Amino acid sequence: MAQDDDEKLWDYVKQSIHPLQDQDVFSEFIDQDASQGPVSPPPKSKKDSLNRYTLKNALPLEKKQVKPQIKSRSMDRRTEQKLKRGKIPIDRKIDLHGLNQGEAHRLLNSTLLGAYDRNERLVLVITGKGLRSAEPGGVLRRRVREWCDLPPLSDIVLRLTHARPHHGGEGAYYIYLRR
Repeated sequence: MAQDDDEKLWDYVKQSIHPLQDQDVFSEFIDQDASQGPVSPPPKSKKDSLNRYTLKNALPLEKKQVKPQIKSRSMDRRTEQKLKRGKIPIDRKIDLHGLNQGEAHRLLNSTLLGAYDRNERLVLVITGKGLRSAEPGGVLRRRVREWCDLPPLSDIVLRLTHARPHHGGEGAYYIYLRR
C-alpha cells in the first residue's frame, strides 16, 4: 500500500517539473526528444537504488566555518581588585605625550602586541589629562579606549581601567592583557 502512495507522489512530482531555460548544461541528462512532456527516470531495482547512496559516492559535506574561540571577556574578582588597587606589577610603560594620533596609535599597537608576545600582562599607558586640548578630556585619552576596542588590540586586551593616582590617575590607563 505504501508503494502505491509512493508511485502517486512520484507521478505528482513528475508533472510539476519543467525544463530549465539553459538546456545545454543538462543535455546529457535530458532526452532531446522529450518535447512531449517530462522524462521519467528509468526503472531501477531496489538494490541499484541502495548502492547509489553509499558513502563513497556521496558528495563531500561542506566543512563548518569554525570560529576561533573567544577567550574569556571577564577577569576573576581577585585579579580585578588587585588591578584597581595598583597591586599588580607593571610590565611595561609607554608615554604618548607630545605624539599626534597616528604616531600614538602605531606606538600603542606595537607596544601592546609586543607585550602580548612576551607574555607581559600589565601595560601602563600615559596619555595625559588633555588640559590643553580643544576637546574636553583630551583626544588621546578618548582614542586609546577606541583603539583598544578595535582589532588587533580587541583580541588581546582583557581590561582597560584608569590608573591609580601615583601612576597618573585620570591621565593614564592600566591595560591588562590576556594570556
